[in-house]
Amino acid sequence: MTGPTYHATVAQGEQINTNTTWSKCGNPHLIRGLVNVAGDGTTPPVLTLEPGVIVRFERTSPSGGSQSAFIRVGYQVPGALVVDGTAADPVTMESNASDAAAGDYIGILLAQHSTGSQLKNLTMRHCGAPSTHGPSLNGCILAQGDGTPTSNEFVFDHVTIDGSETQGIVLGSGAAFAAGSGSLTVRNGG
Repeated sequence: MTGPTYHATVAQGEQINTNTTWSKCGNPHLIRGLVNVAGDGTTPPVLTLEPGVIVRFERTSPSGGSQSAFIRVGYQVPGALVVDGTAADPVTMESNASDAAAGDYIGILLAQHSTGSQLKNLTMRHCGAPSTHGPSLNGCILAQGDGTPTSNEFVFDHVTIDGSETQGIVLGSGAAFAAGSGSLTVRNGG
């Protein structure tokens, strides 16, 4: 193990604009602010989380906004997130606080340009901090399309969300589950 591995800071986010892989040997991966996965418009970058990766988020500030820890994918320009956990070695996302509680961080935003994103064998805990964009956009995972039916499809397979302060998952603006999705569990939500 070579971790912990730090990503982003509260003051400034981390921009991922080339293919990047987070591996188990870097555990835990600590996110202190916004990790933004979006390219330059030519080749969409992919952030891949390998089996067994543990991602821990710093607690969200009470004011939310830019001080919130989360992963944003495909906002304004293309990008993708591939969570590649296995049944034997899932990917875990959770709070880094010793007194972890629901809503310690926001979670994942799959924006309209996050085509090709897939989440497999992922467990999320302590997420769902309220966003500054209103209650309809509150959740541990927010997936968006372009406003037309099934305009952006995502694979969610063996995803568990436990202890969300708000909704577990929100599919908005034409986002949908893609073929190959299955076993989505949301429990202890707010």
